[in-house]
Amino acid sequence: MESELNFSFNFTNVVVSRRALSPDLARGAWAPWPTDPRCRNLTVHFTHAVPPRALASFPGSGNTWARYLVEGATGIHTGSVYLDEELSVKGYRGEKEAWNSGTTILQKTHEYQDQTISLFKGRVVLIIRNPYRAILSYHNFNAGGHRGHGSVTDYRRREWIMFMRMQLRRWLLTALQWLTKGSDVQVLHYELLQHNLTAALTSLVTTLGLPADTHRLQCLEKYNSGSFQREQQFFPADVKIFPSDLRRLVDRAILYVNNLLMKRKLPLMPIHLYEFYNGSVPQSIIRHTCQTNLSQTQCDALIDDMNRTRAFQHPFILSAHDYLNDLINGVGRDHLQGIKLSAPVEDLFTSAPEFEVNSQLR
Repeated sequence: MESELNFSFNFTNVVVSRRALSPDLARGAWAPWPTDPRCRNLTVHFTHAVPPRALASFPGSGNTWARYLVEGATGIHTGSVYLDEELSVKGYRGEKEAWNSGTTILQKTHEYQDQTISLFKGRVVLIIRNPYRAILSYHNFNAGGHRGHGSVTDYRRREWIMFMRMQLRRWLLTALQWLTKGSDVQVLHYELLQHNLTAALTSLVTTLGLPADTHRLQCLEKYNSGSFQREQQFFPADVKIFPSDLRRLVDRAILYVNNLLMKRKLPLMPIHLYEFYNGSVPQSIIRHTCQTNLSQTQCDALIDDMNRTRAFQHPFILSAHDYLNDLINGVGRDHLQGIKLSAPVEDLFTSAPEFEVNSQLR
């Protein structure tokens, strides 16, 4: 049965008081920085009987990076509702724990359906990232794994626009569902982690009822990237990643969620740090002009090679045919089943020029 998002929900931001989490020493420890004399004694452990709390996000919003930071800052493993063997091998030992075992402090999920929110009893740390960057990152993950990139030819295809619109709707639903139906909601803004790591982590850790360890935070400042940070991406100079009509749609979605955060008295989006927003020029995109004797196909292949070299462990880059169509026609639609956007939100996906986000949320 479809569920209508209820904007009359009486939201209360509840902070659960927690006693200090005791490490389960019998299960051993993981040392994230074993070669550094100042940091090698800081370890990460499992714990006991912690109520599940989702670490929820749209894919591509830095969930894996946030897990690394939370584990380093708290000394407690994070978990997941999924099982990613690559993450497990890289030291995310909580990846193989049952999400509701009580042994991890937060549990990764990209789900937002009512059932998921109910299973977590509305407890969540919601990661919000600039949707321009989040959807680009998700596209790259599908094509190249945790550190690779998709082919630049993808952005020349009409399927890219379809993919972008579908994933923007999913980004919007992820935020709206958790913000309106969660009972204990904390928000973590990806760009604030990038801009001021220590301040953002201190705020999160203390909100979770744990002490902020200065020594741990200093080590995280030194080793702040984790294992899966993606490099800057090269693009052909003539490719328009986000056409103007698409940018207007994304900008309106950003304003909509930001106004919802304001109504719920939660930290607002740092939109001054949002690349592409309101016509801003991105800093993480490197435009490359090919020599005039190269065809468009040759130029795209050259730039794919440049991106592949940066993500050195990925021997190939998939084309749009390998996954864009699958996401549009199958997998991507599965995430949207059973959820109906309320009329004001659906208006974001129309071309009605009179739509104004602020007036819809008053």
